[in-house]
Amino acid sequence: MQFLMNIFKVIFKVTLFFVLLAIGGMVAIQFADLNKHSDAIEASFKKATGFDMNIKGNVKAQLLPYLATQIEDIDLIIDMNGVAYKVEVGGINLKINLYGLFNNVIDFDYFEFVNLKISQDQSKQALFMLKKVQGEMESTQDEVKFSNMLITHDTGTYHGRINFVMFGSHRKVSGKFEVDEMSIFSKNDKSNDASNSFFSLAGLSGLKGKIVLDAKQCFIKGIPFQKSRFTFDFNKEKVVVTNTAKVFDGDYNAQVTLQHLSSAKPQSDFAINIVKAKAAAMVQHFNPQLKVAGGLANFEFSGSAPLDKMPDYLNNLKAKAQFYLSDMDLLSTGQLRGSISDAVFNILSANKQDKLKCLAAKFSINNGVARSEQRIGLESTHLMGLGSADIDLKSEKLSMLIDFKSKSNSPIELGKFEGAVSVTGTISDPKVRIDNNMIKQGGSLALGFATSGISLLVESLIGMVQSESSACERIMSGN
Repeated sequence: MQFLMNIFKVIFKVTLFFVLLAIGGMVAIQFADLNKHSDAIEASFKKATGFDMNIKGNVKAQLLPYLATQIEDIDLIIDMNGVAYKVEVGGINLKINLYGLFNNVIDFDYFEFVNLKISQDQSKQALFMLKKVQGEMESTQDEVKFSNMLITHDTGTYHGRINFVMFGSHRKVSGKFEVDEMSIFSKNDKSNDASNSFFSLAGLSGLKGKIVLDAKQCFIKGIPFQKSRFTFDFNKEKVVVTNTAKVFDGDYNAQVTLQHLSSAKPQSDFAINIVKAKAAAMVQHFNPQLKVAGGLANFEFSGSAPLDKMPDYLNNLKAKAQFYLSDMDLLSTGQLRGSISDAVFNILSANKQDKLKCLAAKFSINNGVARSEQRIGLESTHLMGLGSADIDLKSEKLSMLIDFKSKSNSPIELGKFEGAVSVTGTISDPKVRIDNNMIKQGGSLALGFATSGISLLVESLIGMVQSESSACERIMSGN
């Protein structure tokens, strides 16, 4: 958000300068060729705004039938948080309301910035790009108002308004935007890299107000959220960001609190909840090959991390996560692709129609490593599974093992186990293996959970099968 505020400040300074350029030459501009005076314009721009400007295209201004300024192809060098950035603008068009000048108001009936690109100076990689920013702007001595705005970005087209009190000690902001469809953290969105560079917590300190963004559909890492509302509440030393939406027909609520913004140790706290999402829709989103139906899923994720080390955010993350899925029909696995879900569902259903009565998982996350020690449980009509896992969230490396046992009442022997799923590699490129012999060899020893030469997982699983208790219930109850 601080980054967007900086962008609007740049837009305000640039537009204000070109108002002065147009007014200063109100009569002469009708007869002068401003392109011959580009050096003088650049020098005046530096003095007025503090930014360096290089004019590479044409500069025009007109008095009749309305006061306007157009400029093509310019480069700006601006400073944000002590770092120099290059701003390339394909074109600027301004239409100025003369009547406002008599009331000490700078009023734009229309402004337009086309092909806005920002990169670190001396770097060619774009950190942030906007295809177009257009709208109306009115500025008094205390406040700047942007209205009827249209912001076109690769992630969506945004309509709305935003007001700033940017000067003095009482800084305020208010705004409301709407978008039909947007995406966040998509694979093709390279602008996310700009967050570490532009994001200044100290710059948000002292700010008060609220901005609301409504999206009919929002994709977060490719996951579809409907009727999504983002609310940014600014209260001096704290910013609270909330997001409500529907995801897989379940209720989604998220809240992130940024605190102690101007201190040397700013902190973030967060909580995410998904309630009664459609389990089959969720599973098939991540693995369309699986044939499943019905079921409900709940998810909780909460924790905290310091913000003074943004590049190492995941390494300093401390959190808890839990997931619970119930009553989903396993129709068939379809064409297996070697994923984790393929392997697990293949064992559970054995290529026959079955029901996944429950799947439960709890993880504790410390310093960026998620660990589940005997806290992954599965139960179908005929099988019960228990597993453990370690996941390094930053490197995405994982180690997981799930052991399975038949729920029949026959005498239990290691040879009677249906098999085990072991997973190594990374989240994006997992190496999945199904092996019946792993159990006979004490397969869970690979994760270091062992006693008396037999896996603790196997011991626990045998105990649950013998007592006819549920792995999922045990995990969710914390026993």
